[in-house]
Amino acid sequence: MRRGRRSTVKGTKMEPNSKLNLVHTDEVFRSVREHPPAHYTMKIESFNSVKATLGSIAGQDRIESTEFNVGGRTWILCIYPTGNKGDGGHGHLSIYLKLEDELEDGDDVMATFRFFIYDQKRDNYLVIQDLKDKRFYSWKAEWGISKALELCIFNDASNGFLVNDRCVFGAEVLVFNEEKKLGDLSMVQKKSNRLYKWKIEQFCKQNDKFLSSNFTLDGHSWSLCLRPHGTSFGTGNFISVFLHLNDAPQFGGGKKILAEYELCIKDQVGQKDLKRPGTSWFSSSETSWGFRSMLALDEVKNSSNGYLKNDTLMIEVHIKNMFVLQAGTDALKRLGGSVPPIG
Repeated sequence: MRRGRRSTVKGTKMEPNSKLNLVHTDEVFRSVREHPPAHYTMKIESFNSVKATLGSIAGQDRIESTEFNVGGRTWILCIYPTGNKGDGGHGHLSIYLKLEDELEDGDDVMATFRFFIYDQKRDNYLVIQDLKDKRFYSWKAEWGISKALELCIFNDASNGFLVNDRCVFGAEVLVFNEEKKLGDLSMVQKKSNRLYKWKIEQFCKQNDKFLSSNFTLDGHSWSLCLRPHGTSFGTGNFISVFLHLNDAPQFGGGKKILAEYELCIKDQVGQKDLKRPGTSWFSSSETSWGFRSMLALDEVKNSSNGYLKNDTLMIEVHIKNMFVLQAGTDALKRLGGSVPPIG
């Protein structure tokens, strides 16, 4: 089961980094997500020592990763610890992707990519997405983001990116082949309010998980899963809630559903419901999304919050929008496998 992105969890140490300003531009989109990079991860020990060593060598101002393969191509990740000043990266951490394959004149590789920096304090990733496709060719084999993250934020250990002189970077790459064809992305017509209410009784007596009945919203079958004692890093401290698309395992030909949804734990005493929004792609390989840290278990059991009444919990899901991506006769083919959605 795959998990969705983290949102604010009131009253716990897992709250998002308030110092992190997720500034977006026409070319760069920043977000936060829980699951790690799908294609490559690089851990750097003694980061400042490496940086100092590079600074003593003329012309060596970056850290290069080992090679990794995506989409039939060989790549390396390049980190500029003090910024790529030649590309306007002064005062920032700069991150680049380089194509290692030798290309003949006239050959090119079209790709899009996103970079990751691991937040060790909050167990999530800052995702920095380049929104424009890049053309890699013999004279331009490297593209990147010169202002990935301000150095003052990266170097501050309280932000979680550089802790005990250790840091982790990652990358996902989507490579287009030469056969640029089309698929169909269409909105699912809204025929109902797309709201499902789930009453969970004897909450405190269940240790494993609760599964809702299957429910159909505008032609697609869904279900909910609640883990009363959490999962992964949140085990014992949080409850976890996930939305599952029952139809997804039967999807073929690259079919996907993009859903904008909201999971809600009802306040049965007052009107202070806990609502967690999400937007995720559901496919045959990604059938479930949601929140590992939906709400702290202590907050659930605190009677003043109104979430648990007579050992009963009320959960709602509202699917606000649905889009279906289907491969037609001339479907867009991409190499490199499934890339999880932006966090």
